[in-house]
Amino acid sequence: MIKKLKQKIGNACFIKRVLKNPVDLEIFKKKPTVKFLIGIFFVGFSYIIGWPLISLLGVLAVYFNKPLLFAVGSPITYGFSHLVFLFGIFIAGKDTIVYMNVFAQWSLTRFFTKILGAEIVSSIQAEQEGRTVPYSKKI
Repeated sequence: MIKKLKQKIGNACFIKRVLKNPVDLEIFKKKPTVKFLIGIFFVGFSYIIGWPLISLLGVLAVYFNKPLLFAVGSPITYGFSHLVFLFGIFIAGKDTIVYMNVFAQWSLTRFFTKILGAEIVSSIQAEQEGRTVPYSKKI
């Protein structure tokens, strides 16, 4: 039953595409640009001013017995942190998408290789090259 489930998962087009085109992480060995690092700084900073500041507003609202402080301040703070996040993504540019795609595909390849097993993965990759692998059941 588990073997059938693995075969069914291995037959999914998305998974076949990921496993047939493995990526390497060479892109992460190149030094990132200053613009990219500044953008990532703003993305990280948006997390610092997001929920921690909203929590602080909640504590201050309780301490000073001013619920309006939390009711008005939280959405404003959250909106501001979202704008800072978007600004960081804008500054970081298309490199962010490239890094995310490479890392996501590498992660999925590793994940499905562990789940499906080397036998099924090698047969999927052999399918790409047009050769056969000694695997009893066709995927």
